[in-house]
Amino acid sequence: MLTRIGEIELPVSIRSLLPAGRNHQAEKQQGALRYVDRVASIAENASVFANGRTDTEWILIARALADCPLPYRPTQKRQITKRTRFGDAWVKITFTCARPDVAMPYGADARLMHWLIDRAVQEGRRAIAAGKEPSRTVAWNSTYEYLRDIGASNGVKNYRRVRASFNRLSGLAITIECETASEERGKIIPFLDSWHLPKSAAPEEMDGRQALAMKQYGFTISEPLFQQAMKYFVAIPRPLWQLTKANPCKGALLLWAFVRAYAATVPSLIRWEVLSEQFWYDESSPWRVKQTVGQTAALLHALWPGASMTITDDGVVFNRAASPFLPDDPSKGRVRHK
Repeated sequence: MLTRIGEIELPVSIRSLLPAGRNHQAEKQQGALRYVDRVASIAENASVFANGRTDTEWILIARALADCPLPYRPTQKRQITKRTRFGDAWVKITFTCARPDVAMPYGADARLMHWLIDRAVQEGRRAIAAGKEPSRTVAWNSTYEYLRDIGASNGVKNYRRVRASFNRLSGLAITIECETASEERGKIIPFLDSWHLPKSAAPEEMDGRQALAMKQYGFTISEPLFQQAMKYFVAIPRPLWQLTKANPCKGALLLWAFVRAYAATVPSLIRWEVLSEQFWYDESSPWRVKQTVGQTAALLHALWPGASMTITDDGVVFNRAASPFLPDDPSKGRVRHK
């Protein structure tokens, strides 16, 4: 007796050696439910974040990078352009690979990008509070710090992934073009001005039990990006940022919705065609875009009931939130625009 797998027929005796069939639809649904549960947990524990330390409970996200995220999947492209709208201005952001033979950053690389900028901004804010000039250069004490913050294990495989992510980000150049009815402006910005890291992780770093004394190692955020991040950022609960680990696309959309709702002062419409270009440079299905953004709106309202994000036939409308996610606290970087 034979059993058929695709176009191949195998003796039934081999059937017992094959893995049991997987219900991918059920697994997908279970994953979605776990994601919703994690969002609900963040909402339920909002009061914990209210008084939490800025550097442990919150991460400061640069608004521009939340609005136009990196591609979600690996790509052979050396240049990707996205557009979005701020008020009466069109903003076009182009990501370019500036290092030869280094690919475009993608997916979970965005987590490391946000983390590096957060480190620079947090240290810059502390310097200003102490009456000092903020520095764009940040010491890289241990890769374990990053793995701990994203909730990953300190295995060799994860260290290699962080190294690969950093390599891709180190070669990233960002072109920003802004156009209104009366003028246009532009600037080309490298993500990093410079970096100095060890060639390989030392044994004492690999075990994750102690931070390396590596004050000579670190990275320098480019001046324009640092100044923008210092001025235009949104404080995000770290567990919300960590959700990008499970699903970079869904996590990036939820971050974007949170940032937009947080910064909104008057009603603003983002049309569907703009959203498609902003997030999915390779997505051709309008229905899929609307469905995904609709799910994001439901998640945002579960996380933050006072947020104003409305799905319409023309696109998505954000307005000033009826109530803040948490009370404003300038000392922690939580200040909504008036």
